[in-house]
Amino acid sequence: MVDDYIRHLADGIQWWVIDFKNQTFADEPRNLRFTLSTDGMNPFGVHINVYLRPLIDDFKELWKVEGIRVYDGFKKEHFNLRVMLFTTITDILGHRSMSGQSKGEKDCFHCLDDIETIWLNHSKKRVYKDIAIRHNIDLMHAKKNVYGSLLGTLMNDKWKTKDHAKTRADLEELDIRPELRPDGTSAQPPLSTINLTQEEKQELWDFFHSVKLPSRYATNIRKLMPTRENKMLPMKAHDCDVMLTTMLVVGIRNILPEKTQMAIMSIFSFFNAISHKVIDEQSLEDLEKNMIEVMCLLEAYFSPTFFDISVHLIVHLVKEIRYLGPMFLHHMYPYERFMSTLNSYAKSWVHPEGSMAQCYSTEEVVDWCLGYIYPTNPIGISMSCHEGRLAGRGCVGEKHITPERDAYE
Repeated sequence: MVDDYIRHLADGIQWWVIDFKNQTFADEPRNLRFTLSTDGMNPFGVHINVYLRPLIDDFKELWKVEGIRVYDGFKKEHFNLRVMLFTTITDILGHRSMSGQSKGEKDCFHCLDDIETIWLNHSKKRVYKDIAIRHNIDLMHAKKNVYGSLLGTLMNDKWKTKDHAKTRADLEELDIRPELRPDGTSAQPPLSTINLTQEEKQELWDFFHSVKLPSRYATNIRKLMPTRENKMLPMKAHDCDVMLTTMLVVGIRNILPEKTQMAIMSIFSFFNAISHKVIDEQSLEDLEKNMIEVMCLLEAYFSPTFFDISVHLIVHLVKEIRYLGPMFLHHMYPYERFMSTLNSYAKSWVHPEGSMAQCYSTEEVVDWCLGYIYPTNPIGISMSCHEGRLAGRGCVGEKHITPERDAYE
């Protein structure tokens, strides 16, 4: 089916380009495209190349024109299988480990040399201005980082806020936002439109405590928000996603000025739009323009320290959909869940990799053996005394009626 909707990685530009430049690879539909995912884990320090060397050698061998000869059990025939590395999915720290790109002026792995940044002397951090787009980002970590910065700033959290005394000093040095600069007569800087009063903070907290979510939809939010402190405990990425796209948009309706609400709600709307499983290709251009407008609106209310690398990366998400297909096909949620499974296999912390490999291999062998065991007679499990009594059609209390022949005429 050919239409203007993006449903799969094959609908993205990158898939087409690979097939166009490697026709022999595209002619065999059974060839594989792999994704390499890492989450900042680097047990070898700066020598990650040592850890990846066997994997790279395997990829080079599998990419050769002759490939490797394997058997297709469905078609009952042998064929030459080829494999390629289609893309990588990492967080910011993982990308630095995988690419060797260090933290600094070129921290954005989309923009690289084309990026324009400003160094804030007082806050000791770099902020990003340019919106050029190139490659791949993990949506899961992008949402989590934006949520942490946004809620930390609204609640004026001491450790997570992006609006503090050093920020106000940067405003004075950059000669912008004169109404927010410290005047020297008060120890507290002037309040901005994103600073919640104590009553507004309590109203937002009461809303979070009053929300009842469906079972297994998310973690019990009330447990992550102590009533006395008005401080949020660390949350998992899925819970941050739920808070960012559903709960926070309702919680801020009555506690912020209308224009500030619209700027923040535009982020929520953008994340919801790009998270769909089927996306109209014609709408991507409008989404990209809207995201630029949203960033301009946010600059009117948030300080420059808010626009760090985590916020900057979201302007590249639309083009990633155009190149790689829907976001749900190349984010880290399934890899994070699988890593949780592998962590449970680590019985020996002296050799965790070997322990994981051994337990995973054992599980594969057991699953293979279960395919040859008669399913109704499992080994080691006694048969229930109720087995078979509820099978078939019951007859207790059933009435048999034999209609007369005239009833059919």
